[in-house]
Amino acid sequence: MGDSLSDTGAFIGNLNNVLSVMQQDFHVLKWVKKIYFSPPFYKGVSFSDGPVAVEYVAAGLGLPITAGWSFNITPEFKQWIVQQKSKELSIPVAQILQKERLRSTVTYTLHDKVGINYAVSNARASVGNDLPYTLLFNQFQLKNQFNTLVRHHPDIGEDDLFIIMIGGNDVMAAIFSKDAIGIINESITEISNVLELLAKRNIKHIVVGNVPDIGLIPAFINTNKQLVATQLTQDFNQKLNDKIESFRKMYPEIDIRLFDINNTLKNVIIDYKKNKKNTSKACVSDIADSQNLISLLELLLTGELRAIYNFPCSKYEICNYLFFDYFHPSALVHKTAGDTLYNLIVNPEKFR
Repeated sequence: MGDSLSDTGAFIGNLNNVLSVMQQDFHVLKWVKKIYFSPPFYKGVSFSDGPVAVEYVAAGLGLPITAGWSFNITPEFKQWIVQQKSKELSIPVAQILQKERLRSTVTYTLHDKVGINYAVSNARASVGNDLPYTLLFNQFQLKNQFNTLVRHHPDIGEDDLFIIMIGGNDVMAAIFSKDAIGIINESITEISNVLELLAKRNIKHIVVGNVPDIGLIPAFINTNKQLVATQLTQDFNQKLNDKIESFRKMYPEIDIRLFDINNTLKNVIIDYKKNKKNTSKACVSDIADSQNLISLLELLLTGELRAIYNFPCSKYEICNYLFFDYFHPSALVHKTAGDTLYNLIVNPEKFR
């Protein structure tokens, strides 16, 4: 469970769900066969140029890593699509509804896919209040990922391993909020609630990842938000660590481990700097630069998400960049994180 650092196809899968509804119910975008991410996005589904960390873990454990989700395309979202079409065509909303007989705008359209990995890009532990979250992304809030997973796999138990890596989007939301501490506290509470639910399900093996220093990613480094981003990261990670320690005391029979993503990133940065590699610039620009409903709608219109290389980066130089885009690490960083996470799972004594 988690966000874009672990997403192996849920985000792009749900965009294709939206596309199918628009084509079937709204009679638009018939020319778009499929939505996909073009190279250098890995396999057309990930916000990186290679496998994400959990894929290395799954490979090491000999497990599949199929994406799973549950996505309800709500009446509110359908009505928003109609409003956008109304603006584009300069036609009143009522006229569009009458012309296309869109009774489906008052119904829900559920898309379910059973998988193993329920992480979705943009997901948060806390509830988002802006339009992209109220219409779309709150459906993939951590507790909803858990509920979907349990519904799809009601037989989970003590032999199963659960990995939770979420919080980066919560920290970024807090950076621009007047209630930053409130968002951080809510996100920790939501993670704690899911841990309690796992305990009630007799789960014995849990790994929880903390958040990398958001102040060090290209979107915030060397900006007036860098310091507050770092401070909020530290606040989140300290509170998460405290929550895990209290959980251990309450449930000593459960093996819960902290994956220190923050420290892993800092070690990678040290290594990259020693080798004179780029640690502060984004190799590419993509939809993550301004991910809102308008940009998602534009993606639906073309069916293709393209990444534009930021000079001097290129397909030949991306291996020398720590960051793939303004928010996400490159393939080599995911490889390091994945190997570290795998070793934490199979050789925990090395981390004590």
